[in-house]
Amino acid sequence: TGNIEVFNGMQIKELNLRVCENLEGNTLVLATCPNLTTLDVNSTKIVTPISIEDQHASVQELSGDTLAKDTYEMDGNKTKSAFFQFITLDSNASLVQRWVKAKPWLAESPSDENNIPVQVASSACRKVFADRLYFMGRFELDPGH
Repeated sequence: TGNIEVFNGMQIKELNLRVCENLEGNTLVLATCPNLTTLDVNSTKIVTPISIEDQHASVQELSGDTLAKDTYEMDGNKTKSAFFQFITLDSNASLVQRWVKAKPWLAESPSDENNIPVQVASSACRKVFADRLYFMGRFELDPGH
């Protein structure tokens, strides 16, 4: 019994929760487990909005230094779609803060539905975006910093 949020931030690679019938939650909270590549949630109440493979790939791309703004902003980009799902959970706020610090343009880049992150984010993630947008309004940033 419980919520999978207890695994938030753990350094795990594989997680087998098969038949933990009373366990519930949303696998998006596991975005803070960057090494997680194998997840079995069959016969549980756990919701899986995107596959763990796509989630892992998106976390790696958002955490890395190769993601370009123009590629991210293309319609149908899986990483953008995942990002807009990650930001709906307060438990991902510290991770979102690291991503936005490294890639400030994430705070302004619209979804495919033309929403900006602050419009759909959880309250903790909304504070991350509000702080970043306030900072960006006060200071001019050099590209790549």
